[in-house]
Parts: sequence; C-alpha cells; structure tokens
Amino acid sequence: LCELDPLDRVTTGCTSTFLFHSFVQEFVGDPLDGVTLLLELLRAVQLSQAAQQARCPPPLLRRVLLDEHSCLQCLKSCLRCPDAARRLSSSPAGLFTLAVCIMSNVSKSRVVALELLTRACEPPGCGHTPVSEALSTLRLRFGEPVRFRFLVGMLISAGGCPELQAAGLRFLNTFLDTAPSQQHRLYLQAELEQAGFTTAAIRKSRRGRRLLPRQVQTHYQDTVTSSQIHHHKSRNQSSAEVKLHCSSVSNVG
Repeated sequence: LCELDPLDRVTTGCTSTFLFHSFVQEFVGDPLDGVTLLLELLRAVQLSQAAQQARCPPPLLRRVLLDEHSCLQCLKSCLRCPDAARRLSSSPAGLFTLAVCIMSNVSKSRVVALELLTRACEPPGCGHTPVSEALSTLRLRFGEPVRFRFLVGMLISAGGCPELQAAGLRFLNTFLDTAPSQQHRLYLQAELEQAGFTTAAIRKSRRGRRLLPRQVQTHYQDTVTSSQIHHHKSRNQSSAEVKLHCSSVSNVG
C-alpha cells in the first residue's frame, strides 16, 4: 500500500457510487458482503500506516489517513441498507479495526468511527457484546489502565470539537442503554467513573464555548460509585431505584 494512488481511486469511486441505493443493497448483501470487505480494507490501511509511519514522508502518511477516512465514509454509506448494521456487528473481520479508528489522528475519522460503533450497538445490529469485546481488545493492545480511559480523555479535551464530543457521548449513551442487564449497565458506569468520566468535566470543557449543536446538554444525571453498586447487589434494589439516567436533548442556546 505504499503506492496509494490506486487505493485512492477505489475509495473515491466507491464514495460516489454509494450515492445509488441499488448499488448499496447489492454491495452489502450476499455474495459480496461489502461491509466485511471494507473492514478488511480498513485493516490493511491501518497496517500500512503502522508499517510506514517511521520512514514515510508526511504527504504519504497524510494520504494513508485520508484513505482511512474514506473507508469509514464508505462503511457509513452502507448503513443506508437496513441489513448493514447487523452485518457490521457480526462481521468475521471484527469490530476491533473500527474501534482502533477512535484513536485516529484525524478528528473526522474519530467521529465517523464512533457513529458506526453506535449503530452497531443499536437494533437491528444489537452488537453490544462484540463492541464491548472490541473495546476490551483496544485496552489490551494500547495499554489502557482501564477501558474507556482514552475515550474519556478525548471527550474532555475535545471542547473545541463539538461534533467529536457529541458523537462520543451518543456512543456512551447507546452503549449503556443496550447493556444486556441492569447489573451489567452498573458495572459499565463504574468503569466510566474509573476512567475519569464526570459530568462536571464535560461541562467544564464546554465553558466559554458554543454548546453542542443538537446534542447533549445533560449526559449523566448522576454517577454511580462502586459502593452504590455493592449496595444495589446486597439489597437487591430494583433497576428503577438505581438507574443512572443518560439522555440526549436538543440544542441549547
């Protein structure tokens, strides 16, 4: 992939061709399984980036990053097909490749990757478990002390990029909402707390800046501590009594 011009032509051609709904349906469906093909292509681009990063000139590295973004845009275009979300969450290529993109050097690629992971969690994808596994692998590969540490740090420091903050918070909301049980949701909330997520930190990052367009005003009504989780287990409280409200609202002026 050092010769990136052919790949550039492929991704650019696909991006324009995805404007046609009939092509998207044919590309996503059998026997092509285009979602898996695009994930494999994205993985190849990432491997090229890792292999060439130390010795390639900046223009070539920039080209690789643009190709990564083009692959993500093609995957997003595939979601116009109703079956694409299910194929994305169950693809044999795995969602780790997609999760890696939230650590991209390009903010737009991070945004699209978070949007795709969100859709993978939602019905009809119902891919909460494979997304969770991808995030666990991400933690191991990149040496995060706890899951979500990088994502939380990115959201707190992304005050100047409301689209990135909004996409990240939407993903966290959806990831929590699609947890298989209330107990599992509580553990996820505790993980986020350990990773440093607080409502106050998000609000502080927005101080003096324009508020998120059409996005989240109040992301977490409260936080759940480990002691609360233990209290919930010991007293067997109902999910309604301990539910951590996570909601998205319209634009705030």
